[in-house]
Amino acid sequence: MLLRFKVEGMSCTHCAEAIKRAIVSLPGVRRVTVQLHPDGEAIVEGECSAESIISAIETEGYRATLKG
Repeated sequence: MLLRFKVEGMSCTHCAEAIKRAIVSLPGVRRVTVQLHPDGEAIVEGECSAESIISAIETEGYRATLKG
């Protein structure tokens, strides 16, 4: 399964790395890509719920919503 999230509040590569580490730590996640620009996006491949991923991102202090 491939899920895409809009992530708000990222301003630097440190932010993107913190989000990536938080998502990778979730059970069932196989691959994560976090793109700071142009739109702030996280792409997650694996068997993990969107709610768990959003929660992990929000725990790091950012806002996330599932894209289309």
